[in-house]
Amino acid sequence: MKDKHMLFYVSPAVYSVFLVTIPISPHHLEISPCVSLRTRANEWIPSFQEEIMDVVLEEAAADRPSAFPLFSNLSPELRNQIWRDALPTTVGPSLCFYKKGLWRPRQLTASEERYDPENEEFNLVFEFRYDLLDAPQFEVPLALVNREARSIALPWLREHGVETRPREGGQDRFFLRPFNLERDALYVPAENWEEFVAEPLERPFEADLVGRHMDVVPYITRLAVPGVLLDAQMNYLDEVFRSFYRLEVLFVVCNSASQDIRDADGQWELMSGDFTPLVWDPDRKEFSPKHPVREGDRAQYPKMEAAGKIISDALVQNHMHNFEIQPCDAVMR
Repeated sequence: MKDKHMLFYVSPAVYSVFLVTIPISPHHLEISPCVSLRTRANEWIPSFQEEIMDVVLEEAAADRPSAFPLFSNLSPELRNQIWRDALPTTVGPSLCFYKKGLWRPRQLTASEERYDPENEEFNLVFEFRYDLLDAPQFEVPLALVNREARSIALPWLREHGVETRPREGGQDRFFLRPFNLERDALYVPAENWEEFVAEPLERPFEADLVGRHMDVVPYITRLAVPGVLLDAQMNYLDEVFRSFYRLEVLFVVCNSASQDIRDADGQWELMSGDFTPLVWDPDRKEFSPKHPVREGDRAQYPKMEAAGKIISDALVQNHMHNFEIQPCDAVMR
């Protein structure tokens, strides 16, 4: 490459790969600050950044020793199948952590179905903004291998609701999966339980809302709690339904991971496995196991049965016909 200048863009994600795999003489290396290509909104142009990432990764991979050097000689169809098989086979419900401050008032607009054109006082809703929950980050190493692997990974990401976002500074991207009401569960650690129950009951008495008519809209249908909560604060369970009256499932995280979930980064998934849920019978007004309980799981059920008795009155008062208490494990992905 005599008499030619070589320009390298090296993101933090591939910097170590760059140093190892691209030989450059230190006598001919110049490090210079520059201004990155950005849009008017001061954000990276995604297609430009992805092209750079593809080129850098592929150049690095070309010189890096491979555990299977003949892989590139396989037919495209076989390589694509191998990439597909490297993706996760299943993606379970994710846990999104409760945080204070998501109960917020909002004025309905004229385009919304519940809007009352005759009385503006009835157009205030008090809703739980689940869209502001911190979405768990999703690890998909296949999307960072090379262009061919990315062509397989990106459709899979879209299919499973996984989004790509630029990191702070715009020089790298990461994956996350925003909260989905029909799939995911709101997780409340034991130490935040009282705050979780009290917030929607106390917030309407603050100065900006006191005395105003509001429709309460909780949205959340799937709630998850650690198993230890049933030991210490079971009496607060029925209070939840005063605000979260749309609940359909209460997940009880039984494994030891429930003690450490908050301290770990990444995506936590719920695995129900062979656990038998307790199902609400609105006619008999009681819970009963959906299937016979396995002998090894019997230790979990007395607490859940006691919890079911506490929340039974709330289910009756709210005319709730479908509700389950589902034991499960939390697994880091």
